This record gives sequence, structure tokens and C-alpha cells, in this order.
Amino acid sequence: MLLKFAFQDFLDDRRFKNTTKINIRNYQTLLGEFVNFCIDNEVVNVEDINYSHIKKYLWVCQEKGNQAGTINTKLMRIRAFLNYMVECEVIKKNPAHKVKRQKEDVKIDVFTDEQIRQMLSFYRRIKQREKDYVAYRDYESILNVNDLRSYRKKVEHYLKEHQHEDTLAIYKLPNNKPLTKQDVEYLEQILWNELGSKEQYEKDFGDTPITKLVRKIVGLDRKTAVEAFSTFLSEENLNLQQTQFVELIIDYVVKNGTLERQALQQDPFTTLGGITVVFKDQLPKAKGILDIIDMINRNAEGIS
Repeated sequence: MLLKFAFQDFLDDRRFKNTTKINIRNYQTLLGEFVNFCIDNEVVNVEDINYSHIKKYLWVCQEKGNQAGTINTKLMRIRAFLNYMVECEVIKKNPAHKVKRQKEDVKIDVFTDEQIRQMLSFYRRIKQREKDYVAYRDYESILNVNDLRSYRKKVEHYLKEHQHEDTLAIYKLPNNKPLTKQDVEYLEQILWNELGSKEQYEKDFGDTPITKLVRKIVGLDRKTAVEAFSTFLSEENLNLQQTQFVELIIDYVVKNGTLERQALQQDPFTTLGGITVVFKDQLPKAKGILDIIDMINRNAEGIS
């Protein structure tokens, strides 16, 4: 596929997905530079783009004075574009996944425990006395800064801030998309190298699979959860209690990301009697629900 046509198709797709105008302009500028670089170097088809072209382009950007943050942003735009080409089956693999992000030298002045204690005490007194928004906002901000010093909080913050289409490996999990080996490797790179170490991960999260952890933190998109059960709900003749039971399942996976089968016999599902009571003598319907739950769980743990 000709690169210039693929680029335009990608921009049209972003507009269709209601990407903000600012991000569209950002794609046009930053990704447009890469497209022009490829064409200038006689790479006119998407299929011809490889790891070396991407690395050379980013090296040229660095030689021009681009800082690590800018280069990483450009890499994210290239990844998003090539991820779209994979989805469209124009290419089989995204060569940009092999290109590692540059380490950004960001200096963060961290307050000591005593400084944080003093600031919290100060804003607590103001908050109690004035009860205004600014005092409350500043008090909560200090709490958040203190929280982000921990590895667990850094991971949770990063994942919630990056569940969009530019970070496809994270985007796939709340949207119940099958994962690839490259997706898992990308998540390992972020959580085990950029945000901390594998040792820190195991200390805070134990042996929880990395993909399952991401799904647990970001949850499952509600629209995606409803769509997963839409065919079942339209084709099966469910009574009111059974419909409410399915709605409980949707609420649960939206909040928790996955659902273990044994949980269906626990709270909150026991408020309706549990799956064996709600679907008594209707095993095919119960099996249909379990199959959907298994599919949702599988996409949080398996590799396609």
C-alpha cells in the first residue's frame, strides 16, 4: 500500500474515532515528518518500512536537537500508525515495537517525609477552616505526590493515563482485544524497566501475570462488556432475574477486569441466588454465560 495513501487513511480513521483536533494536528505534523522522510529515502510502500528506517529517522531527529521526550512522542505516533496497518492486514508485524524508547532525564524533587507531614498539617488546618476548593485541591495534590513515590502507585497512574490508541498493548486490554507476544514484551519493558524493576513488580504484585494486572487496574470498558453479552441477551429469552444477573456480571468485569467462575457463587451474585439458582434447569443458558466470561478472561491472559 502506498505510504501517502496509508497516512491519509490513518488520519481519516482517527477522525472517525473522534480523536481530538489537537491530536489530529499532532499526527499530521509529527507522523507527517516520518512519512516525508521515508518517501525522500525512496520508501514509498508501507510494507517496505523496517526497523532500520525508524531508527535512522529518530537518529536524524536527535541530530537536529530533538530531546528524548520529543523523540519518544514521535515513536509513539509511528507505533500507532503501524499498529493500524497491522489491524488493516497491510503488514503482519509492527517494526516500531523493536525500537526502544529513549530514557528521559527527568529530575523530580521529592519532598522528605517531614516536609510532607508539615504541608499536610498546614493544608488540613486551612481545609477545615475555610472549606474552599483550592485548599482541598492542594491537600489532595500533596497526597497524590506522596503516593506516586511508591512503585504500585506509579504503575497504576501510568496505566490509567495511557489507555488510549497510541499505546496499543494497554488499549487492547480494556477493550477485550487479543494480545500478541509483542504486546506482552512491550508491557514488560514498561513495568519492569521504565517504571521500576521486575523485583519491585514481584514484591508488590506477586506472581500475577502482567496482562492480567493491567486489565485489573484499567478494568473493562463498559461498552465492550455490553457488546460481549449483546448477542446472548438478544437471542436468549431471559426472565427479569436472569437479566439482572447478567447486568451484575457486566458491572463486575467493568470494575475488576476479569471474573473467576467460583465468584458467581459469591457476593454480589448471591444476592440473586448465584448462577446455579438463577439458571436452575437451564444449563445451556448458564454455559453460554460461562463461555463469554471465559472469552473475556482469556483475552486478559492469553496470547493470540
